[in-house]
Amino acid sequence: MALTLDPGGTARTPATRGMHAPSERGHMSLMSLRSYVQTHLTGSEGGSRLFERAARDQTVAATRAELAVLRDEVVEEREWMRSTLGALGGSERSVLHLAAILGERLGRLVPHGSLTERTPMTDLTELEALRTAVSGKLAGFEALLQVEEHHPALDRTTIEAFRDRSISQLERLAPLHHEAAARALR
Repeated sequence: MALTLDPGGTARTPATRGMHAPSERGHMSLMSLRSYVQTHLTGSEGGSRLFERAARDQTVAATRAELAVLRDEVVEEREWMRSTLGALGGSERSVLHLAAILGERLGRLVPHGSLTERTPMTDLTELEALRTAVSGKLAGFEALLQVEEHHPALDRTTIEAFRDRSISQLERLAPLHHEAAARALR
């Protein structure tokens, strides 16, 4: 029977390869959770910047006002994510953080018909990006709810509140998106 060493130095047979002792599973689970929260924190950074820009630049005043409220909610959620990552013993990955900033800034370069001024198409695609960001955030909170009982750093009540808020945010973004579509595509 062939023995191999896994990355942790534990000998494995073909029958036990891929299996972990209970303590290894707990460690791997925590590492996976940290990585997951880091990834969502990175996305939250990019999403927060996008909400900030949209709240400032959308052409319709009522849309800007609603996006400012949403921006503040997203920033609060981002700070919770940052705090949770710290409680899990993780830290922000500067490379991912920089990638989020770069991605958000590159998104500004799409001209949508005009290189010198904002167009209705820019408003529309920006709102679509916001809806996508909130959908990803919602999926993240739903995933965390599946494992919160195994990780004391995760608070079910807070995660449920953020999940419910994400659903509300999608409901508030939908009419803004519909109005922008009507302006851009008529």
